[in-house]
Amino acid sequence: MPLQAPASIDSPRLQIRLVTRADLQDLMAVNGDEAVTRFLPYATWSAIADAHAWYERMEKIQATGTALQFVLIERGAPSAPACCSASTPPVRAPNSATCSAARNGARDSCTRRWPR
Repeated sequence: MPLQAPASIDSPRLQIRLVTRADLQDLMAVNGDEAVTRFLPYATWSAIADAHAWYERMEKIQATGTALQFVLIERGAPSAPACCSASTPPVRAPNSATCSAARNGARDSCTRRWPR
């Protein structure tokens, strides 16, 4: 069953929505850091062209219904602090969610698969 893109999820502190091209510059801080991307299934971005190439790949994957790519935005924060994906088989990491985040200078990345 293909994944369906939900409407934006909003709370008083956080918004979760599908990534857009407008997010790419902010996401350079996360995906341009090797300490964050070492666990991710793609190379560290070294230029904005890498971000655009990634976005184009994500658009194609999302069109198949096998994955969705989100940004997590903390209200009042100056930029998109995190990126998160959800996928179903047969994407590279089936039944998984991968998150990358940069907040207050701290960076982190994780992948969780289910069932555990």
